[in-house]
Amino acid sequence: MMPAPSEQTRRRKLLFALAGFVVVVGGASLVVTGGVGKRLSPTSTQVGGLAITPGPAPPVCGSAQLQLFGAFDECASIDRSNPASCTVSRHVLEVTLNLAGTSGDRYLVDLGIPNFVGTGDYYGDGVYVIVRELASTPYWQSLTDVLNVTADDGSAGRIYANLQPYDATRGGVPESPLPLRIDGPWQC
Repeated sequence: MMPAPSEQTRRRKLLFALAGFVVVVGGASLVVTGGVGKRLSPTSTQVGGLAITPGPAPPVCGSAQLQLFGAFDECASIDRSNPASCTVSRHVLEVTLNLAGTSGDRYLVDLGIPNFVGTGDYYGDGVYVIVRELASTPYWQSLTDVLNVTADDGSAGRIYANLQPYDATRGGVPESPLPLRIDGPWQC
């Protein structure tokens, strides 16, 4: 049964009045709280206890380079004049890479997979990535990482790791609180 036209008109007026009330209250609250024209400050993201605030974009690196972003913002290549070390023994993969950055800085990268069984993605369970700038004492160690191995003998793959700073000479307290991300291919 359809309501009488006068009842239908009354309901429609009530709905419009409620909608108008919501718009007025919402607009007034934006003006009162300063929400109109207000610039939002950058938000922080928690990664393993470290707050990462959005900043500059990561550097654009070549396909054979590793991207270092955060504490350092540069592209680095494996230094073939200073040989890397790759060891696979009893299902343990340990890799040490010497990197030359585009800025002239030099880095040492240690990778480790305790339960290495061949190609694939490795993360957690003791998998580690450590990066150290050779000109300083502090280093950055794994928070979250994925080591991809593309060669059965463990001689090549890809790194994607978020690292936190650590300084043994300062009781573990880093001189630089900036985290570091390393991303790119590696090869012995």
